[in-house]
Amino acid sequence: MSEGAKTIHKANPQVLVVVSGLNYDTEFHFLKRKHLKLNIGKKLVYETHLYSWSGVGILNLKETWTMQPLNKICANSLEALDNQVGFLRSGSDAAPLIFSEFGFDESGSNEEDNNFLTCLQTYLVGNDLDWGLWAFQGSYYLRDDKAQVDENFGLMDSSWTHLRYPNFNEKFQLLIRKIQGFPVTLSNDCKSKNSSWIFVSPSKLHLATTNIQSDGEYLCLQKDSNSPTILTSKCICIEDDDDSTCLNNPQSQWFQLVPTNNNVQPSTQAMFYSQPKMRDRNIKTSSYASKLCKSQSLVRKFGQTVGLIVFFFTLLF
Repeated sequence: MSEGAKTIHKANPQVLVVVSGLNYDTEFHFLKRKHLKLNIGKKLVYETHLYSWSGVGILNLKETWTMQPLNKICANSLEALDNQVGFLRSGSDAAPLIFSEFGFDESGSNEEDNNFLTCLQTYLVGNDLDWGLWAFQGSYYLRDDKAQVDENFGLMDSSWTHLRYPNFNEKFQLLIRKIQGFPVTLSNDCKSKNSSWIFVSPSKLHLATTNIQSDGEYLCLQKDSNSPTILTSKCICIEDDDDSTCLNNPQSQWFQLVPTNNNVQPSTQAMFYSQPKMRDRNIKTSSYASKLCKSQSLVRKFGQTVGLIVFFFTLLF
């Protein structure tokens, strides 16, 4: 790999040199033991691939995405992803990383793929990574000695005239337009218990506050499936017990704090991210929901202006 990168750079110092991983481009952990010794300036880029069956951090079983608690399997998979690939983006030898290939069954009926994709989206958006999707084609003239083979992972349908998955734009708009923002209500009250929000699940995708009407119970942000309302509700499957058997789908409560590229004053504004179809609607909270505290402490905690990215179940169907 080192010799190949040097040869490319010598032939044309202006191009980027893209380096792939092992095991179907899913693993780079060997570079922890021995780094690539390259002197090619800022031309090095790493690329990786990932699918629901790739087996990063789990047994190589696609069914795992529905056979285990989703918070647990998502957390384990993203931790393994960082261990095998994500580490390339930090340290003295840091270089850019792109997800040059991932995909899902665009019929929309595959629950394992849907769970995997939503989990992966949180990683791509949270780390602001560039990506490429497999695949565009809706069918093949010839594949495996068969004619006119349909491609379930194809962006286009078999006629190549329509999107195979009608809600594709809604599902991917968070990745495509990360800086789409909504203002949220800010409060000057930073002392009450329900002005503090913390991550409470292994996936680190549940934002919870204390229910002031109970003794220490957490309430999590949740997207109302029938409206654009954001409310708080009893947290779904937030237990971190390794023996947890909760298989309820928690994705309606998956939220993520990410940096925003909007040029705002961090002490007075935060941004709320969601679907384009919610752009012109008022976003409300239930009576239990806390207003975001108008305080620089929120910004200091995350290092910069904060945005909320919403990953909710309605994106999948």
